[in-house]
Amino acid sequence: MSEMNDYSGPFKPNLKWEDFSKDVLGKYAREISRIYVLMGGIWFGYLRERLGAQRADELHMELWETLGNKHEFNRPRAAMGICGHDVESFLKFAQIDPGIGMIFDIDCELKNKNHGILTIKMCTALSFAERHRDTQVQENGCGIDVWAIPKVVRSLHPDMVAIPLKLPPRRSPDEPACIWEIKMDPTHPSIMNRELPEYAQVAMAKTEWDLPLFP
Repeated sequence: MSEMNDYSGPFKPNLKWEDFSKDVLGKYAREISRIYVLMGGIWFGYLRERLGAQRADELHMELWETLGNKHEFNRPRAAMGICGHDVESFLKFAQIDPGIGMIFDIDCELKNKNHGILTIKMCTALSFAERHRDTQVQENGCGIDVWAIPKVVRSLHPDMVAIPLKLPPRRSPDEPACIWEIKMDPTHPSIMNRELPEYAQVAMAKTEWDLPLFP
């Protein structure tokens, strides 16, 4: 039987995912990723409306501490057999992550197994915030990434660091949303960068507080 390119035909009582073509499965996976990211945005909006921006930020962070750092990071890697603990493994995860590579337009440059660059060229969450001129949504969403990505990287290997090279706001939608350098560095340099926006500095300070201490 030929692969199905959609489900517009007759009802199939024994339908299996394997019945569909690769193209339609990819399309469906991207739609699920959009719903996943959208849920976080809707949740933040409801919290902000009912409890105010500060409390919304706090609760949104708690949500992603569990959903993102535990489930989003671990389940896709297990499903795809990504078992390494180097920069290459992190970039593989970024490519298949429902909150990064499955929904955003990204570029992963692997210089070697211990050094790479992650560029998020198009971020739908950032585009939404820019379109609606909602600075709070932009700073909350980007702040969570600034807080979470270094923690995820460190959980793969204690000597791996993620350093933001570029973050929103941006001057033009033609610019990348953000750029990260991922590398092994046993000196554990500070990720603080006073040239980045204030929201990012707050998130980076929280990240450094949360990360394990090393002698």
